[in-house]
Amino acid sequence: MRDTVRVLMECAPTHVNVNEVRRDLLSINGVVDVHSLRLWAIKMDTFAVSVHIDTVKNADVSAVVFDAHQILQNRYNIEYVTVQAQCTSPPSRRSPSVVSTTSEESAEERLAPLESVDLH
Repeated sequence: MRDTVRVLMECAPTHVNVNEVRRDLLSINGVVDVHSLRLWAIKMDTFAVSVHIDTVKNADVSAVVFDAHQILQNRYNIEYVTVQAQCTSPPSRRSPSVVSTTSEESAEERLAPLESVDLH
């Protein structure tokens, strides 16, 4: 009964320490901040995560997202992963570099190059 209630309440998995997840994501080369980290159970043995990651100006954002996926899926056994990463450079006339992926996307889609969009 307790497990059923945990799934219905979308509770965080008991085998995952959120502080450890945050620490591991912060250890990725180029990552300066991890926020909006949400973990929840979809079923008793199936988990999901959504997270925003800020990177340094010259970081390889696609590599950061790939590394985050690897950590979350392989180390923490989280099946459904959504990562949004963006450069924290000062605002400019161009949009920030943002990569947002889910675990259902192929590696080629996750690693596709980004294009800057001129807002003017």
